[in-house]
Amino acid sequence: EKQPDSGIVQIGNNVKIGYYSQEQEMLHPEYQVIDEVRNMFNYGEGEARNILGMFLFRGDDVFKQVGMLSGGEKARLSLLCLFLERPNFLILDEPTSSLDDEEVEKLFVLMRRLQKEGVGIIFVTHFLEQVYAVCDRITVLRNGTLVGEYPVKELPRVELVAKMMGKNFDDLADIKGDHKVLEKFEPVIEAEQVGRKGSIKPFDFAVNKGEV
Repeated sequence: EKQPDSGIVQIGNNVKIGYYSQEQEMLHPEYQVIDEVRNMFNYGEGEARNILGMFLFRGDDVFKQVGMLSGGEKARLSLLCLFLERPNFLILDEPTSSLDDEEVEKLFVLMRRLQKEGVGIIFVTHFLEQVYAVCDRITVLRNGTLVGEYPVKELPRVELVAKMMGKNFDDLADIKGDHKVLEKFEPVIEAEQVGRKGSIKPFDFAVNKGEV
C-alpha cells in the first residue's frame, strides 16, 4: 500500500473500502470457480451457483480452475468476490478492460444498484463512452496533475478530450494530418469474426498493402 508524499487522506467513520486491481491478486489459481465463492464466503453449493450465475458463470463453468480462466472471466470473478465483501466505498481500477459488451453492461447494472444503496465509487477507465454511461462526475488528470473536476452533464465529450490532451477546445479543429489515400485495396491479412469467449467480442478486420 503506497503512501502519498504530501497531503492528507481522511476516511469517514464506518467506511469499508473495496479495491479492484487489474492484477486480480485476491484470486486463488488452484481453486475451482465455485470454491472461490464457497471457501471465501461460506456459501452452500446452490447459493454459490446462483450468485455465480449473476456474473455469467453457468453450468460447468463453475468447475473451471481459476488459473485457467480468461482475462475477462478472472475480472468477473474478482469483481464478484469484491462485491460479496459488501464494501460501502469502491475503487475500481480499469475493471472493464477485459470485459465484453454483455459483461460491461452487467457490471454497470450492479454499479447503478450499489449507487442507489449509497455506495461511493471511484471508476478509473480510459473508455470515454463508459464514463458518460455510468458516472456523475469526471476528474481529469494529465501527467500526474489535476486538470479539474466536472459534472458529467456539463462536460461534452469533445471538451473532455481537449482537457485530457492539454489543448483548448478550439484547437481541436486545427488538428490535422497528411494521410495517404489508398488508390486500391490489396489485403495482406483478413480476419472474420475473430474472438475469444469471455475476453474478446468477435470482430472483422483487414490490413491492406501500404496501410497503417
